[in-house]
Amino acid sequence: MPTDSRPEENPPESLASQNEVHHNFVYKVKKSYDLMIVGIVASILSILATAWSYFNGYILAYGDAESHLDIAKRVIGGLEPGFGQLGGIWLPLHHLLMVPFIWNDFMWRSGLAGGIVSMVAYVVTAVFIFKLAGKITGTRFGAYAATAIFALNPDILYMQTTPMSEMLLICMMVLSIYHLYEWARQENLTNLILAGLFCAAGTLVRYDAWLLVGAETAVVIAVALYRRWRWSRLEGALIMFSAVSFSGIVLWIAWSLVIFHQPAYFLTSQYSAKSQQQGFAARGELVNAHNIGSSLLYYGDAVWENAGGILTTIACIGLVLFIIISLKTKTHRVLVLPALLILVPFIFNVLTLYMGISILFMPRLVPTNFEWHIFNVRYGLMMVPAVAVFAAYALSKLKIEYAPGFVLVLALPLMFLQTPITLQDGLTGLSARKLLPANNYVAANYDYGNIVFDDFSRSANPIALGIPIKNIIYVGYAKAYQQAVDKPSSIVRWIIVRKADTDIYWSAVKSNPDFKKNFQAVYVNGDSVVYRRQDGSTQKAPETKS
Repeated sequence: MPTDSRPEENPPESLASQNEVHHNFVYKVKKSYDLMIVGIVASILSILATAWSYFNGYILAYGDAESHLDIAKRVIGGLEPGFGQLGGIWLPLHHLLMVPFIWNDFMWRSGLAGGIVSMVAYVVTAVFIFKLAGKITGTRFGAYAATAIFALNPDILYMQTTPMSEMLLICMMVLSIYHLYEWARQENLTNLILAGLFCAAGTLVRYDAWLLVGAETAVVIAVALYRRWRWSRLEGALIMFSAVSFSGIVLWIAWSLVIFHQPAYFLTSQYSAKSQQQGFAARGELVNAHNIGSSLLYYGDAVWENAGGILTTIACIGLVLFIIISLKTKTHRVLVLPALLILVPFIFNVLTLYMGISILFMPRLVPTNFEWHIFNVRYGLMMVPAVAVFAAYALSKLKIEYAPGFVLVLALPLMFLQTPITLQDGLTGLSARKLLPANNYVAANYDYGNIVFDDFSRSANPIALGIPIKNIIYVGYAKAYQQAVDKPSSIVRWIIVRKADTDIYWSAVKSNPDFKKNFQAVYVNGDSVVYRRQDGSTQKAPETKS
């Protein structure tokens, strides 16, 4: 019996294609569900950790935490508000993101105005570590394992409650690396632009990201060469990526040139990190400078302490496995370099320690004769995302059933057996916020008028003084501060100084006739002295022991 061999006008889809469509639909639904779970859990963890930090008084444990808040507050308040208050040392994006919250005095004084920025950055980072680890490990377990290692890290949980800038930088770096990884995988132009955009944002948060810009540019070239792109195509992609990613650096250098007339003000001024290390160098305490072994040892220990010893060890194994396995697979080779960008913070911190630009004191490594034994340990936090991703990679490759979960259950709780080392530094280290007795005296006795002191030497704490920001004069107010130096009695009622060379206001005013004639010491505690304009008062300073 003859059959009609003509094709049907609307043939039914094959069973295979139907299954493929169904599989893709289920995958997308599941992935969306996973991201929602990660976002919700991370948000709950963030809120709980912040509540704990707030009620224990830990949000402002770091001295730099208050300084970040004060910069943002002066942008919208104070005697001379405006963007000029962003200064020229610390990068501006972190402070600008606080502005929507900093206008409220409670949010400023509690530190929550900056804590909110860190909290949002923490949640976003957790979501994108899930996505990045899922791509790199190729497994749902690996995505969840990496997210758990990051999100449950005690030092990460503490730091995301503070106004410090580390969490925001981690967020920008992870976002940038994720999108560059996706560009290398799919050659999608949107991902390339997003990678450059987030990298540029990172360069306006902390200088760590400046090295990432160069590293990502090199990766773009390497990926294009590996794929044998024509020169015109490579040139177009490179110009587009560079125009976006380097924009932050260009803007900051231009800002320094316009405001301070020095394009490298952030590197060469008396307030720069490099200048601050000179005092340590003079005392022989800059142990890592020009010593690559010491730099590697100190920063390696910082990573070990922040990420946890067991997980750091597993991550090192995972890193080796990732490189070996990926290089064996032709389609994965091109993704090795984009994934390894997550190690850039290690290179940056070792390099800056070696150059003497930064300093790091680790408790078990610092010589016993040093005055301080813990300082800047939070630098190790920058490697927690790398530890999370590569530890998850190693765990995902274990063939023994239930072994990955068992290792996680064993390793994660061990990190909670001691106070987070970043919190230890904030409470007892050189990074700690110190409230001097002179600060307390003014807070208790302030009546009216303007106060002037040197912010840099931290002779007082604006938040703890409890007075409006508009009554506090500091060196960033060009007109008001100069008047406070030339003729303090015309603008200032209270002066707080530390009688030391490091106090720039004391150095500027101590020989001023107007100061000597019109101000009287009303409180003395060691080298901390409070002066008040006399206004006919005959009260003398009570001498107090330190």
